[in-house]
This record gives sequence, C-alpha cells and structure tokens, in this order.
Amino acid sequence: MTHPLACQVLLHAGETILPESKLGADYNKEGGIQALNGFKLNILKYALLSQKAMAYNTNLFKQVIAKYHFDLVIGDEAYEIITAMYKKQVEMENSMVMIEDFIGLQAMTINLLEK
Repeated sequence: MTHPLACQVLLHAGETILPESKLGADYNKEGGIQALNGFKLNILKYALLSQKAMAYNTNLFKQVIAKYHFDLVIGDEAYEIITAMYKKQVEMENSMVMIEDFIGLQAMTINLLEK
C-alpha cells in the first residue's frame, strides 16, 4: 500500500503496487493548501485537519495486512500506522520497519490553532 504521491513515483519507475494503493486518502493535500497560505503551515492544525484521512488509511492498512501475507512491512512516514499500533488499534504478526523524520507534534505558539 502506497501513499498517492509515492504511488505516482513507483508507477513511473515501472514498479508494481498493490491495487489498494489507489484507494488511499491523500492527507498531504490539506498541508499543501495550508502551505499556500503565505508559506505557513501550523503542524498541529494540519494534524487535526488530516485526522479523517489518517483514520481512513489506517483502516485500509488493516484490510491490506489481513488480506496479504508479508514477511516484512516497511512504513515510510506512516505516522498514522505507528500511532494506531501504539493505541492497539492495529496488531500485526509480521515484522514492521518504520522510517520517520520526526515523531510527535510540539506547539510553537500559545494559540494551538493559530494560522
């Protein structure tokens, strides 16, 4: 399962992707809209606005790991999956490797929803 942006790159490179990859929600869309607003992005606001897409992708991920057998799952920037695993919403019998630039959100202002 691949995020829509990564899916485009992999298909262009001639790679095979799971059919379910086309069903994934693009939670970066909201970040792009926010970034166009004077090139400012409030990371907490972005996370709040992206919650529905992340929940959808988590449910899709659960369906994929139930349908296919994988020896190893690699998650690149799959923050919603690691969060769901921590909350015991996703359980896996196989191994998983996560690649993340950062984990967590830290408010940078007093007003958490400041633009």
